[in-house]
Amino acid sequence: MIRKETIKLSKRTIKSLLFFLSITCLIEFAGCSKSEDHVFSFPREKVQSFSVYTYDIDENTTTSNWMYSEKDMADFLSYLENLTGTKVDTLDTSALSSHFYGVELNVDNPYTLLLIGDYAINYQGEYYKIDGEKAAKMCQSIVRDTRVGEGVSYLLNHRYLSLLEGVWDTTYMMESLYSGAPLEDAALTMLEASIDTQKERLILTLENHTGSTLEFGSMYSLEVLVNNRWYSIIDMINSNINYGWTSILYILKNDESMGDTYSLRYHQPLPSGTYRLVKAVTAENGTQGYLSVEFQVDADKMN
Repeated sequence: MIRKETIKLSKRTIKSLLFFLSITCLIEFAGCSKSEDHVFSFPREKVQSFSVYTYDIDENTTTSNWMYSEKDMADFLSYLENLTGTKVDTLDTSALSSHFYGVELNVDNPYTLLLIGDYAINYQGEYYKIDGEKAAKMCQSIVRDTRVGEGVSYLLNHRYLSLLEGVWDTTYMMESLYSGAPLEDAALTMLEASIDTQKERLILTLENHTGSTLEFGSMYSLEVLVNNRWYSIIDMINSNINYGWTSILYILKNDESMGDTYSLRYHQPLPSGTYRLVKAVTAENGTQGYLSVEFQVDADKMN
């Protein structure tokens, strides 16, 4: 009798153990089997050329190389087309090191991608965990040492390294090129001094009372004030759209004014803070200076 009960108990125990192990395996399988997604989507058949920009943290310099040969492009484009990773919410910039690789594909509009260590950021601002060693190997096989400048201004969409969770992180931002006081007896003004974050077009007026003719192009620099320092965000485009400027030269005579506009469309969303637009100008005697206008962005303000 005792032996019979013991056998029954053993069967019950075995069933319980099997059930427990089954549930455990299912939980572990679910936890370890996060599916990987394609990081980058682009019309490969339309790619005419591409560039790879490399930012070296230690040297604070950017190098670049444009590729036009179909033979050289084939393997790299296949890599990008098949690149997969696990999507993550954000990344810790303090943990980044070594080189950053910015890829720009020349299609109808430029498609851009950042490969940084074990992370990739696509042109939609999505973060993915990837095989960093493979990414570095592929980029290094393309990049040549063609220096184009200091800092990260040539890495399109590096806003996604700087605008994290709605706050500007200046670690990889370029400080303003404009220092000192703006040009005297001339002004750049804006219709509204405070705007909501979704405002797309700023209405501007330029005035000249310097006693001299002023010359300038169409370009403005958009900057943000962080810890009492101005940082340029003009290159941080939020879309795969080439945000270019015309080559028109404007001439503003003394005691005249002209209207202008500036679109914030490709910089959305802008977090709350103090911003300014800067316009480089040249006087008739060759003196160079700048005009600027500050404005406030209120992310909580409704249209």
